[in-house]
Amino acid sequence: MLITRTSDDQIIIKVSPDVDRFGLQRALDYLKFLETTAGGKATQAEADAIAEKVNSSWWKKNKKRFVK
Repeated sequence: MLITRTSDDQIIIKVSPDVDRFGLQRALDYLKFLETTAGGKATQAEADAIAEKVNSSWWKKNKKRFVK
């Protein structure tokens, strides 16, 4: 993994293509959550709503992997 900060205050994260897509998607969802709530502009209720949406979306995409 390589993490680089650009001159315009962005962070680039490079990972191996062998990384599990499931785990990577969960990490990206968490980063999206952090970005959305950065600066304290979001309320806890808004953060909870985002988390619920992410979890609901994940379950819809992955339910068939767990329920047979």
